[in-house]
Amino acid sequence: MTQASTMTRQRSAPHALRRAVPVAVSAPAVDLDLELIDALNRLIDTCADSAYGFASCADYSNISRHRAVFRKRAQECDTAREQLHELVQQLGGMPMRGGAASDSLHRGWVAVHGTLCGLCDASIVAECERGESETCERYRQVLDQELPTRVRTVVERQLRQIESSLQQIRSLRDALPPPARFRA
Repeated sequence: MTQASTMTRQRSAPHALRRAVPVAVSAPAVDLDLELIDALNRLIDTCADSAYGFASCADYSNISRHRAVFRKRAQECDTAREQLHELVQQLGGMPMRGGAASDSLHRGWVAVHGTLCGLCDASIVAECERGESETCERYRQVLDQELPTRVRTVVERQLRQIESSLQQIRSLRDALPPPARFRA
């Protein structure tokens, strides 16, 4: 068969057959913003660890009001984690599972500190305050970046919730009686 007859046959081929020939596909339709996905995954990590920390503090606390606040906050952290998880998926990324090393140390410190301090509520509240302050800082770092509007809206709303929680924890701290002074 000559080259000319092959070309003629291709031109006369039915339209459907010509479409069946594979065509090179260009770059994916969605460009992944890996830095944004990484930042959101760090917040997912933070939320997971915060939820665990608050649940642990609720278990250690001897004051029922504190336990209720800590349990509610643990649930809010889980909800925030789920929202961030959905955002990462919408952006085409893979949501992170598990906690970061520094947060694992934080969880361990809560457990050890609670045990060593005889489950002292003042220490537990102080640790919750420290943890929420750190969480606020992590959220602010993400908000310092250029973010799509829908992501910024979610992160800002979650930061406002964390700041409100931090104020509530400070109120719990301020309502505690002053620590007893030991005499030598």
